[in-house]
Amino acid sequence: MPHDYTAVEVDPHTPPPYMDPTNSIAKKKSMTMHMVIWPAPRPPDHIRPDNTKFIGYVILIAVVIFLLFAACKYLP
Repeated sequence: MPHDYTAVEVDPHTPPPYMDPTNSIAKKKSMTMHMVIWPAPRPPDHIRPDNTKFIGYVILIAVVIFLLFAACKYLP
């Protein structure tokens, strides 16, 4: 099955595609189009988590661990 190939005239002064300034401009434009902002911006009416409960639980657990340690060390 023979194929007929046609020769393509290439200008020797044409830069390769990766060095072509028009190609780099097009690449930069496409890069800015596909940029994703992460994390996504929150809406103005988003629910704020209540951090005071979390801090209270952490302090409570620390006190319980300290009391357990003190009871094991100082009580006979």
